[in-house]
Order: sequence, then C-alpha cells, then structure tokens
Amino acid sequence: MRVADRVDPGGLTEEEREALNVARAYHREEACGLDKARALLAGRQEQRLREARRCRALVVEGKDRYGQHWSKERGEWVPDNYTRKIGKRVVEWREAGWSLEQIRDHLLARGVKTRGGKVWTLGMVIKVYVGECRLRDAEWKSAAAARKAGEGAASIGESGPGG
Repeated sequence: MRVADRVDPGGLTEEEREALNVARAYHREEACGLDKARALLAGRQEQRLREARRCRALVVEGKDRYGQHWSKERGEWVPDNYTRKIGKRVVEWREAGWSLEQIRDHLLARGVKTRGGKVWTLGMVIKVYVGECRLRDAEWKSAAAARKAGEGAASIGESGPGG
C-alpha cells in the first residue's frame, strides 16, 4: 500500500482532498503503465526467443520437426534428407538387434557427424530413432489412406453411370 493510500482524508479541506485523489489516481495510473510496459517487454522477449529457436531449427511451439530443418534462405521448413538417411539406418540397425549405445559407438567410429557437424550422443540417437519411427508411421498411415481413397474412386468409376 502506498503512502498516498494510507493518509486518512479526515480533517482535510476540499482542496487537499482533491489533491490527494489526484495523487492516488496518478499512482494507480503509473502502476498500470508499469504493468503494461512489463507485459510488452515480456511479449517482445518471447517473440525474440521464438525467432532464435526457429533460426537454430529447435523445437518451436511444442512441435517436433524431425526430418526437417529451418532454411534461412527460404524462410521455411525444408526436408532434412541427411538426417532422414541416418535415421533410416538407425532404425534398420535397431531392428537388427543393435542397442542404442552400439549404434552411437558405430556412428562415432565411422566419423559420421550430425547435420550441424556435431558428434553423436546417446540422446541424439534416441531422438533420431523415435523421430524416424514416428515419421515412418505417419507416412505409412497417409499412404494407406491414399490407397483406400484410390480404391474407392476406382470402384466408383467402374460402377458409375454408363459403366
């Protein structure tokens, strides 16, 4: 509570009460203005953080972008064929019975780097394995839906009018 709010207006002249009310209004408006300024700054910081993450091709707004990377030149997400190629091999090795540690050690021994030029860690191998499995599943489901839609269209064409 501010000093201006704690002053008892009893025994004040009309002019003094008016001055006190103006002071209270000024302090409330000033506090409100500070809150608005803080909110504006927080919003700008959040926007800058999103842009920085996007430029570094990290997870943005909770969406996993495995198999894609942010192209600064094009200003959009583009397919990441290099990571997908390694991801396919990681899944193959895992299905062949290799442990994730063995896969990481194999990549390190062969001198394979990430798209960003870093050495492979166990966490990166896990992320690539899970991302590739999810992406394969999504691709398989969309291909199955497309086949089903194609079969439906073919059967309609065979039994349509004049057929």
